[in-house]
Amino acid sequence: MKIYIPPTTAGRIRDAWAKLTPEQRSRIMPLLQRAHQKTLIATQERVAPHLDESVGTPLNLALTAMTGDSAGIADAFAIEIVVAVDGGGEMWGTGKYEQLDAGWLEAFVLWLENINEDKPTFNNSPAVKTIDDKLTIALAGDWGTGEWRTAENPSMFTKVCKQIAIIEPTLTIHLGDVYYAGTDDEEYQILTKSWPHGSKGSFALNSNHEMYSRAVPYFNAIGKAPFDLQGGCSYFALENENWADDSSHSRIPA
Repeated sequence: MKIYIPPTTAGRIRDAWAKLTPEQRSRIMPLLQRAHQKTLIATQERVAPHLDESVGTPLNLALTAMTGDSAGIADAFAIEIVVAVDGGGEMWGTGKYEQLDAGWLEAFVLWLENINEDKPTFNNSPAVKTIDDKLTIALAGDWGTGEWRTAENPSMFTKVCKQIAIIEPTLTIHLGDVYYAGTDDEEYQILTKSWPHGSKGSFALNSNHEMYSRAVPYFNAIGKAPFDLQGGCSYFALENENWADDSSHSRIPA
């Protein structure tokens, strides 16, 4: 489908960019240019660009938004399309959560808006919980996708939910990444509200997507149910008779 960049998003990006120092802009611009070059290759040559892990997905359409799409990228596709898959397994297409999904710009604009803001006070008092010697733990990450498809064609979010329910886990642990940018709405609607609970509790780790919003919504989320066991700290330890902090075992944070 045609790539649509909301004018409000483009305006926020330009406003945030204008507030950066000249030094900050000089450091960031080369990254935007490299990401833009990758996007040009995908849209104009219809091939996957070479893998460049130094530039993340939220940067792919950043210059397009900042310049009013002077390169005509937004009009490159008339229908939703997957161009190719790059060397890192990323899908270069216009569908949701693919590399040319304009929704990723939310992460970019929040990063710019928060770049000079103070980070939350880091909680360095992890919860240490005793667990049974025999239990079932379900681990899942990238929960941020949420349910965005239909009942007939469910997303992986729904499929994983069903599999977790089947094993009836004692504990469930989210490994991080709430898309697009770990905002208040995303943390509540996609993680807190929709996360499958373990019979004795749940935990949630932090990752890079949560940090676009300075991790403030993330820390708010883990300070209450279903993640209240971890006491507002982004890491924790689980111990039992075979996995503990004593003379013969090392405590391993989950």
